[in-house]
Amino acid sequence: MDDTLRDLIEEIFLNKLKEHNDQLEKFKELVETTVDFEAAEHHHYVLKVDFNDELKVIKEKLDKTIREMNKEHQMVGRKLGLDTKKKLHFENKKLMDILATQRTGVFFTTRKLKELSSEFLSESEHYDDVQSSLVKEDINISDVSVRASTSYIRPKMMDKGEGHVILKNARHPCLEIQDDGSFIPIDDELIRGQNELQIITGPNMGGICDESFGIHVTELANFPEIAVKEGVIIIKQFLWDIAQTPEIESMNYNSILDHIQEVKGKYQEKIERNPWCREL
Repeated sequence: MDDTLRDLIEEIFLNKLKEHNDQLEKFKELVETTVDFEAAEHHHYVLKVDFNDELKVIKEKLDKTIREMNKEHQMVGRKLGLDTKKKLHFENKKLMDILATQRTGVFFTTRKLKELSSEFLSESEHYDDVQSSLVKEDINISDVSVRASTSYIRPKMMDKGEGHVILKNARHPCLEIQDDGSFIPIDDELIRGQNELQIITGPNMGGICDESFGIHVTELANFPEIAVKEGVIIIKQFLWDIAQTPEIESMNYNSILDHIQEVKGKYQEKIERNPWCREL
């Protein structure tokens, strides 16, 4: 073949095919790594339990339920003196409820099978909910990782009342993906008992460094789930008290800030007890 034609075919067809093939190979590896093929043989398409401890617990319950269902199936066969793997003709129907009779056999159930079936469906739905949340989280993290110029790390979390907020080379997740600009990483330290975070408000106040610090602290606050839930309630109550002030709309700027500080004083003890509110 002429070299010119060969190069033309490679450029138009082969290079694209190789590119797509490489992407499919990565997708194949992803599927092989994440999908439970043993469950897929039974038409149950789920993630492997290796990714989450909660999935392992649910999987153990599902396996136990399946074993109980098979045991019940075999028990009915033994009591009737029939082989459950062959086409059966039921003469004694007191043990089960006939659901359907077909040329290939009889579909039946028992009271225990109904209970086990309900339990299996409930745990299966729970499994689907957990794996769906994992998939969404993984997609969001993957999207951020792909966009980032450098890798992300998992923060080291301390016990309640012992931790400090120490950020080394903190970046701004939005600015760093822009092509026409750069953001110099910053270091932040809030040592318990030594430093305090003062929130300064007003027109044009707060820069990119402050914004970057706020983003990281907010992300950290989402790790202790119980503290976050409690903290959200505190914040809602705090905002509700401010909003319920009758003359709030007629106040000037300084009066509103004074009122916010006054209301904050009532919640100071709750804020100090809650790490989510305290750091935020």
